[in-house]
Order: sequence, then C-alpha cells, then structure tokens
Amino acid sequence: MKTFVNKGEEAPDLFIVFIMTHGKESGQLLAGTKEDEEEIFTVSEVCEKLKTNPILGNALKLLFVSACRGKIMEDVLNSRVRKESITLPPQGMWSSELDASNPKNQNVVRVTTAPNSDNFVIMYSCVEDTYSLRQEGTFLIGSFCECFKKLERDVGLDEFLTRIKWYQHEGKNLKRGCGSTPEAKILKHRNLTLSKQSNENQGDFSYRWISNANVPLLTRKAHFYISNTSGEEKLQKILHKYFEFKIKHHQNFEQLKSAVADDSNKVNGCVLICVVAEQSRDRKSGEIFVEIDGKTLPAKKILNTLIYPSTRNWIGKPKICIFLNTPPATSIATDGVPTTEQQYEIGGTIHSGFLTIFLPQNDAVDLFLETLKDFTKQESEYQGATFQQFFFKLLQKATPANSIPPMIISTLHTILEMEFPSLIATESFKMTMPGQCWDVPLKILFQIICSGFQRIQRAIQISNETATDLSYDGKSYVSTGAKPLNHDKKPEELETEQAEHIIYVVSADAGSGKSNLVERLASRAERYRSVTRIDLMINTKFLKNFDWKKGYQAFVEEYREHIEQPRPFKSDEVVILDAIDALHGDSLENVLKMVRHLAEDKVDLWIFTRPERVDTLKTRIAGVCIVSVIEMNDLTKENKVKILQHRGIEEGQIEIFLNKIKEAHADDLTSKIGTLDKLATFPTLFSETKQVNVYELSAHVVELAIESYLKKRKKDSAMWANNHLRDKIMKNLTDLATAYFTGNSKEPSIKGNAFLQHLVTYPVVHVSGTLAAYLFISKGEIASADQIEQLTIGAEKKIILNRMFEDEIKSAIYQEME
Repeated sequence: MKTFVNKGEEAPDLFIVFIMTHGKESGQLLAGTKEDEEEIFTVSEVCEKLKTNPILGNALKLLFVSACRGKIMEDVLNSRVRKESITLPPQGMWSSELDASNPKNQNVVRVTTAPNSDNFVIMYSCVEDTYSLRQEGTFLIGSFCECFKKLERDVGLDEFLTRIKWYQHEGKNLKRGCGSTPEAKILKHRNLTLSKQSNENQGDFSYRWISNANVPLLTRKAHFYISNTSGEEKLQKILHKYFEFKIKHHQNFEQLKSAVADDSNKVNGCVLICVVAEQSRDRKSGEIFVEIDGKTLPAKKILNTLIYPSTRNWIGKPKICIFLNTPPATSIATDGVPTTEQQYEIGGTIHSGFLTIFLPQNDAVDLFLETLKDFTKQESEYQGATFQQFFFKLLQKATPANSIPPMIISTLHTILEMEFPSLIATESFKMTMPGQCWDVPLKILFQIICSGFQRIQRAIQISNETATDLSYDGKSYVSTGAKPLNHDKKPEELETEQAEHIIYVVSADAGSGKSNLVERLASRAERYRSVTRIDLMINTKFLKNFDWKKGYQAFVEEYREHIEQPRPFKSDEVVILDAIDALHGDSLENVLKMVRHLAEDKVDLWIFTRPERVDTLKTRIAGVCIVSVIEMNDLTKENKVKILQHRGIEEGQIEIFLNKIKEAHADDLTSKIGTLDKLATFPTLFSETKQVNVYELSAHVVELAIESYLKKRKKDSAMWANNHLRDKIMKNLTDLATAYFTGNSKEPSIKGNAFLQHLVTYPVVHVSGTLAAYLFISKGEIASADQIEQLTIGAEKKIILNRMFEDEIKSAIYQEME
C-alpha cells in the first residue's frame, strides 16, 4: 500500500477514503484484479498509514468501507416484504436461521479499540460476520450519494451518518426483504457540517415509536449494572425523570440477560443498558472487556443479549448501550428464544438499532450526568437535540484511559430524539379555517410548523384523512407561503399562486395536554428553522419591563437575551406564544397589538390559549390574515390506554381502572390528559378491591393542579407568599363551580391589586362536570340531598351533585374509621 500524499503544501481539514472491494472474515480485504495478484490488507493498516502521515495528522478522516465481513446473510425480520431470491455461497447462512445454542454472530457486536486515534470515523457497509450486498453498485456508496445530494439543510456528521443508514435500511433492505446493516465507528473528532444540497423537503428520519401494525410503542426499559454504588441513584433518577425509563437494577450478568430477553411487556419501544464498571483492553486483539460481578467479560457478551438469537424483542427498535468506566471496586454480590406478538413488531435486520458509547475515563459517570443535564434543562441551546448529538457531545468531552479511546458504535438507522414521546392527549386534532374543517393527525402539525410551506389538504390525503369542504371561495388555505388548493384540480396540477398568511391558534381547556404539545412542536421545528417559544405565564416580569414601542423583533431578541440564548431575529423565525390566556390588563393589550403586527408582516406565529381567548384573537387579527383554530380532541379509550401504558401501568390494571371510573359515572375525569395523568397517581386506584370514591379522586386532581400551577408560577407566587394563595385559588374555583351549577357568577374576591387578582383567579382546572360538582360540594354548604333537590338546576346536574354528595359522606365516614 502506498502512502497517501498531498501534492499541495496545505494540510486538509477533511480526508475521505472510499474502499470498495471483496472482503473476508477477520477484517481481511482484497486488493488486485486477478486472483493470483490479490493483496490482503485490513482497515487497521489503512488507518495506520493515515495516522502516520504528517500532512493528515489533524484532518478529520472519514473511511467508507464497502466489503463483506463474513458469511451471514441478513434477512429483514418482522416484515411482510417477500425476501428476494438469493443463492448463498456453500458456507453461507441466513441470519434468521441462527441457532441460540451455537450462535455464529457473536462477533457482530465485538468492540475493539482500533484505530485508537482521534479524528477517525469509519463506516462499514455491514457488521462483522455478515455479507455486504450490492446491486447496481454497493448499497453503502449508493446510500451515501443519495443522502448527500438530497440534503435539504445543513446537518452535522451525527445526522448525516444516521441518514445514510436510513437510506440503506428504508430504500434497499426493506424493499428487498434482505440486505446489510451499516455500522459506524466514531472516535473523538473535529466538528463537521455538511451543507445543504437540495430545496426539496426529505421528510422525517425520526424513530416513530409505532409498530408495523400502527400500535404505539411508548414504554421503555432501562437495565443497570453498577459495580460501584457511587452515582447509581443519580443515574437512575435522571434517566427516569427525563426519559421515563422503567428502571431495573441487576446484580450479575445472568440477571441482566434474562431481563432483557423477557417479553412479558411487549409494548416497549426502546431499551437501554447502562453498565458502570471497570473497563479493560486485551493487548493483543484490542477487544474491550468489562468487570461484572467479579468476572471479566467481553463487552460483546452484554451487547449480544439484545440481538437474535438471544431474543427477538428488540428487532427494529433502538438499543441504547452506555458503558461508563469506574475505578475498581467490589461488585455488589448476590440472574430458547422468546417471541413477540406481531402487533408489536417493527421490521428490521437483527443487528440494526444499536447506539453504543464507551467512556473509559474514571469520572465517566460525572461526565455523563453533567452533559445530560445541559441537554435536558428547560432553556437549553440543545433543545430538540437527538441521542446521536448527545453521544457526539459526550465523545468530544471524553478522554482516553488505559489505552481505550472514547468511542461510539452505531447501527441505528433512525434519528432518536432526546425528547421521547410526551403524553400528548391525542394523535388527532380538529383544524378549522373560514369554510374549512379537517381532522388532522399530529404529523401534519409537525410538517406545518417545520416548513411553513406545507400543503395541508394534500398531506391529509396522504395520511388517509378526509377534508370536509365547507366551501370558501372554492379554496382550501394552507400554511404561510403555501398554495391555496383549488378543489377543481388534483394536487399535482396546482399552480404556484401565493396563499394568504395564516396564524395558527391552538385552543384547549385546562388539562388537555396543551403544554406538552407546545414542547413537541417547538422541539421538532427547531431542527429545521429558527424558533422562539415564549411562555407568557412565567415571563410576566419581562413583559412588564419591555419597551413595547421597539416592536416585535426587539421583543424576540431581548427575550432571547433574557433567557441567555441571544441571537438576532431570523428571516425563517417562527414565534410561539404560549398561555396568552394567562395575561390581563396592559400586558394582554400589548401582546395583542404585537400579534397584529406579526400578522401584518407575515411572520409565522403559533398561539396557544384556552378557548375563551379565541374570539378576542380573531377580532384583533380580523382583516389581516386567516386564523386557523386547532382544537385538541378528547381522549379515546385507545388514547387512555396508551397514556397509562406510558406511565408503566400494566394492561390488566388499566382495564380495572377505566371500568371503575365508568361505573362511577366519572368518565369526564379521564377525557383529558391532565386529569388522567393526575388520577394515575392516586394510591389505591388500581386496587381490585378498593371502591372508587369520586369525591376523593376529584380532591386529588384539584390539589395536584393547584400545586403544579403554583410551582410553575413560583417567581410570581413568591411575591405573595403570605397571601394564602392556595386558599384564594380554591375559593375562586368554587365560585366558578357555583356559576356552573346555578348561573350566579361572583366578582373576584381579591380587590385592589390587579396582578394578585389575576394570579389567584386563573382557572387551574376545567371547571365542569365531575370537578365542578366536587368544588361545589366541597364548600360545605350542602348538608342533605333535599338541599340539592331544591336547587333550580337541570335534572342531570342534580344527579351529578347527588353522587358527589354521597361520596363526600362515604369519604368522611371512612376517615373517621381510620
């Protein structure tokens, strides 16, 4: 092999090597055109040449290696696609035929330290022990070219490598029913951004958290082995807090292996293994080992617990593996192939989906926790980040130790967003504009806010949704800058006329999941454009001090300085105003004026509010642009089950819970995500024997709602800490309940200070139905059922009050018995 030479004197920043050849097991590659002239070499030898070249010393070296690495042919499992007919070589075998008693793919996840040098990124067309396929060129190089020429925006290396794997998986493997699993090995390196090449939106490369049968897979499990208890609690707490992993700690390898293979909970969409143990390296082979329960095991043995033939549970799903080194310590002493039901399966090769990181330094746990904190704090530059970006940042901060370099190894072909699916009330929303009404899925809202140029009706047709034509000058209007859709034309025949500007107003009652929706939409949009999200409820001081004569651009820029994320107002800016209903007086008036100016200048704007503010917004924007109102639908039973599963509640318990609520005629408590989520924390709700007391359930929901509200407004409420805010908020809610049942509304009980009045009169729950009955009865003014009968209200409301009154009595008796 000749030494790489740069003819010029200037050292390059980037050096890319493509190797396309035949290969064998043990990393052997063939060079030469005739069999008798073949030269055998390895990727390690290529890397050594690059490492010792003085000109390339500081260059980022990307190697793309398209060659076979073994004799296993990968077929796509859990897929309805018929496998292409391929004649295997005599010693070849299909991955689906691997035997658990004698698996031949143990080295697929083998981890070595080579090339053990910074600024190396190596991407293989297949994992070790498997074949690399080609058809009209190699799969890997074809996917590289397709990915590069279709870049619709600038992307980092982490996303570029993931997209290459996506193109190979989606465009080649899934279409043929067989293929190869690309693998990327990433060492610490200088940053690289690949520039936009196309103006065409390429769609979504993100992991969908849904099975082939469209069943949500929202729960996730994390398995821990920690040899040293230092940092254990923090690690587990932070992973549960931010990602809602169901945590399980194991005391030895056999326990971990058994738990990972257990398919009792088939709705898991992701798995994480975290091993905090001493790392070491075999001097001869460079293979990495970890110390578990007093035994030195190769890292591949742990990783093999996640793949077939050990288990089928995680085919097609992300498998996050974190190996954190810790100084030697005494470990904590103390344990065929399961199948999954088809409805929870995702198609994929058995070796895809890995995202693995090794941090060999002694303070690896601290580094992991500190970096994760930066990525997950509320006002962070990393909002909307992916796990790939998080691992890349860890890699940049990490240091080698014991001849082991920090590294990432990945076969994950989808972008795994760090914001795991939130408890969004529903995947379906009702969107209305003048003369138009649609049922719109969540992914359409993603498309609208990400691009500002989506064709809503066409997207709905693609999603098998149907638009209801209420006729508005024969047009369907879409998002900012897009074309109006003429019903007389097919979508592909539309001309390129400019549509009117649209402001999107998301309207939802308290507890509907509006805040979670704001976070999801903002997080997704930040990947494609400039986003400024302003929570008006918790930024009242900023609103009060801002000089409104400066205009909306200054408003955005000064707000970003206020949250310590300064940047100028951008041409692709989308402004998200959350909780405009929390404003009053001058603050409300100033924001409404700004909204009109934003609309006049056609700035993309999303406003989140409760229903009572919608008409005001429409009035203030009238004559300037179209207002599209998006309403969040109540939960279906399927939604409720999905949300409770997300909380880690077993399916049998969920059925008991929902039946109890139904029998108690309190279905409205589970119709919105906020109340459902609070109900799920009630201590005895999932007991088979304990009867449901709706009075106690309602009290639980209201107390948690008030606590959450005061916590969110802690800066404001701190100013009035001695004003018994909780009691005043409760008094306001009971007044609203009285108005709901009798129609007799009262003036707010707080007079004088307008801000304090608004703070305590903001309705923290949606006062209607069951909760209104609880608030009305809780005042203590009803002493008998006769009093309820004497009220001049409808029969249905009397029934609700009588049930609540009976449960109040039962609750009082039960407390006396205790």
